[in-house]
Amino acid sequence: MNQIELTGFVISRKNINDADKILTLFTLEQGRYSLIAKGVRKPKAKLQSAIEPLVETKFRALGKGKLPTIVGAKALDKNMFFATTIESNLSALLLTEVVDFFSAENLPNESAYSNYQAALQKLAQNIKTSLVLNYYLLNLLKSYGVEPHIKPGLKKYWLDYADGTALDRAGNNSVLVDINVVKLWHACLEKNSQLIEKLVVDSLTLADSLNLLISYIQQQTERKIKSSKVLSESTNLLQAN
Repeated sequence: MNQIELTGFVISRKNINDADKILTLFTLEQGRYSLIAKGVRKPKAKLQSAIEPLVETKFRALGKGKLPTIVGAKALDKNMFFATTIESNLSALLLTEVVDFFSAENLPNESAYSNYQAALQKLAQNIKTSLVLNYYLLNLLKSYGVEPHIKPGLKKYWLDYADGTALDRAGNNSVLVDINVVKLWHACLEKNSQLIEKLVVDSLTLADSLNLLISYIQQQTERKIKSSKVLSESTNLLQAN
């Protein structure tokens, strides 16, 4: 029986049978990958604490089929989000949903993995959460080749939800984008995170940017980002102060 070793994050979990879970992982080696954790829902199951989301973990599994069985899991770090704000937790879960939308089976994406890994580390620090979320959301989209494409130097911009282009004219499925949001997107896609963290961006621009990106992703994937609704209702990240 083949043994598989993978490093990654749990991005979704589904209960099956009486005590099992199907785990969808985002891994460095294989991209999206699914495993079954047998008996993990039993009260004294040893694997329970090792299959939490938002924690990078080393997994060992056995089997050749579509759902190899987990036989071991070791967290590479502690869960940094136990002591963070609700904004940081929900922002991390939003990015996790985006990774779940765009990651592909058996198709590793080192850039997306590095961005997601770095995003979790930054969000756990509770510093400029909304700006950090904007930056890594845009760069995750860039890792998958679906980031907004901005032509510099225009006076007005309309974002086309169909293909992600930001042009100077309206289309059938486009929305007007504030020039300050366009400048933020351009900076996030062209500069490194250290430079972005030094920016001073008003809360209205950050909220507009997040709302537009969430709408764009939902149009692209035809799926709802569930955590965005909770984020909007529970925090001010998607609202102007």
